[in-house]
Amino acid sequence: MQTIDPMAPIQYRQHQLAGILGKLPQISGLLVVSPPTHMTGLTRDNSATIAFVEACYFSNGIDTAELNEWAEHIMISHPTYPDYVVDLREFNAPRFHFYRIVGFTPDRELSQAESKAISGIAYLRGREVIDGPSEQDAFTALIGNSHILDEFTSTFPFLQLPRQG
Repeated sequence: MQTIDPMAPIQYRQHQLAGILGKLPQISGLLVVSPPTHMTGLTRDNSATIAFVEACYFSNGIDTAELNEWAEHIMISHPTYPDYVVDLREFNAPRFHFYRIVGFTPDRELSQAESKAISGIAYLRGREVIDGPSEQDAFTALIGNSHILDEFTSTFPFLQLPRQG
């Protein structure tokens, strides 16, 4: 029988916080900390961010483990977030259950080229794209919609993209 240390989650959080704080600037020995910004785009009324996450998830630009990591990132870096973010941190069901967890269908008007660009990120990451554009069409769309790549890197700052030659 395995014994679980009840302090382990707290120690883990302290370790994560120490890593984050170590990256912040210090002025005259004082740590300068800006309060976290309020996360937008995660509600039914403004779902742009969660819709982007959804599009990346269903195009295979991110996998379930990375969806979990995104939720963890939101919980650590933002003081407030919708309750479903906690559930997405532990999500491990078929992808179509995403909507059941979120509680609504995120709404964002992505152009066809932007949707192809998201598939381009999946291809760039070496992922299989099912029912999507060809790799060439996706890369062409990604080149023409570089703001999608910028949004991907800001939404998922913990993910590394392959360097392009």
